[in-house]
This record gives sequence, structure tokens and C-alpha cells, in this order.
Amino acid sequence: MLSVVCFFLGLQIAAAQTPFEERHLASALNQKSGGGGGGDSPTPAPTATRELKVLVLFDPRFVDTSDEAKTTWKMVHEKYRKAEKLSTIIPGAISAGLLRSYDVFVIPEQEKAPVSTELTFYDKKALSNWVEGGHVLILFGDGGSGDSGLINELFRHSVADYRMLPISGISAKLNALNAAGSRFQSGPATLPALNAIWAFETRTLPSNAKSLYSYTGSSWVSAFHEGSGIVFHIAYDFFLREDSSWKVIVTNAIASQLDIVVPPAPAPTSPPIPPREPIAVLMDPLLVSPYQHIYYK
Repeated sequence: MLSVVCFFLGLQIAAAQTPFEERHLASALNQKSGGGGGGDSPTPAPTATRELKVLVLFDPRFVDTSDEAKTTWKMVHEKYRKAEKLSTIIPGAISAGLLRSYDVFVIPEQEKAPVSTELTFYDKKALSNWVEGGHVLILFGDGGSGDSGLINELFRHSVADYRMLPISGISAKLNALNAAGSRFQSGPATLPALNAIWAFETRTLPSNAKSLYSYTGSSWVSAFHEGSGIVFHIAYDFFLREDSSWKVIVTNAIASQLDIVVPPAPAPTSPPIPPREPIAVLMDPLLVSPYQHIYYK
């Protein structure tokens, strides 16, 4: 305790400094999910035995539930039994925590309308935060700009759609350098063109994105690393049927969530305590005494 003692005509005046309040300290046990321990080591990646929870958009206002979305759902559900359909998406649902318990969100070809038209500003912010927090968003190519438009809105990119590619005589090759270290490095060497291939222009991919499969300036499988999460764009729309090579791509994209390592959240630090400054100094000019009355805040 700091005391300032002032003597005036034999009287002692004491001013006591109030002890500063104890600041909040964070512990690893109290950090939010996705954070790490109190040390510098990152959170361990989820074990491969954990069954992923996958949500597939199945709203007929945006996806064709009788063709592409139906094929996508069947393919995902066969592999991931905890997968669920989102039959209706309403404004405000994502910002209210719709995706909180899911690891992966799959949006099939947006053939009917762009789903972004149903999302509020806060939905889009919540969706981008969800991805950046260590989750996976998978978008399938479409004939409009529902796929590129959503990516550009969420993460402020300028990705451009490639013209529709012919469905015979061409294939995309694995970019081994870009796929190194990921689940895609052991994937199929090539991907066939089936029905419609709605690719991105490789030259318009941002610096945090990689083209995993490409053909003459078009990216057929793109991976956008956003924060701790990933957005995958898969050019094939899965019209009416699956394909063994493309199915591997979808499976690898979903399973990539198991490899994500979320860095620990920094522990909060106590702000510095400012020094206590005197607000007034009263002097008695009649006294020849060096002592002063000092009042503190």
C-alpha cells in the first residue's frame, strides 16, 4: 500500500492507493473448441477414427434434387453415414449456428439459383468464419456463377469461370507439386470429362489457392486455403451418375478436414496498469514547509 504522508500544523494526512484488481488469466482448459493448450504447440489433428459430420444442401430451390444433388447425396452418404440433408435453408440460419456441429458443408451444383441470394450479410460472415476456423466447404461447378460468386463474396477473391468444356476426348492431369503432402497426392493421375465440366480459370486463382487438377488453363479441382480451413471447388456436376475417379476426389476433399490443424488461440494478456497521476497539488504559501497535500485519482 502506497501512503503519502503530509504534515500540516502537526496533523498527518494519509492517502492510500487502492490495490489494483486482479486480471483474468486464461487456461488451456477454458479455451474455446479449436484452441490449443497453454504452450506453443498446435492442437493435434483429429484422429482418422473420428467419423465426420457432413451436411449436404438439398434445397430444391437451389439444387436439382432429382439429378446432381441426388447423386452427390448418395455418394456422400454411402461413405459418411452421419451425413445429413439440409432440405431448406432460411435467412439467418447460418449466423444462428446452423453449422456449429458439422465438419463439412457440401453444396452440389447450384443449377436452380445461387444459394447466396438466401444468405444474409451475417450468414456470409458466419460461413467464412466457420471455414477459417478449421472446417471444409465443398462447392460443385455450375453453369452460372453460384460457385465462383459465393467464393468471391465470402473471401473477396476475383475467381472467374472457365467456359464449359467438351465432354469427350480430354482429361485433367494431377498437379503433383500442388497436391504434395495432401490426400490428393495419391489420387487418380487423370480425371475424365463427363457431362459438364464447370471449371475455374487457373490464372484467376488467388495466391492462397492451388489447382490440384488442370487442363489448358482451367482448374478442375481447386483448393482455397482460408484461415485454418479449406474451400474445395470440384468442376464435375455429377449429372445422373457417379464416376470412380471423381468419387475419390470428393472423398479426399471431405476427409481433408481430418488433417486440418487449428493453431492455438493466443492466451489473453493483462493490459498494463497506468501509473497513478496526481490531479491536484495544494500549496500553502504562508508556510515555509516542503510538504504538500497531494490527492490521487
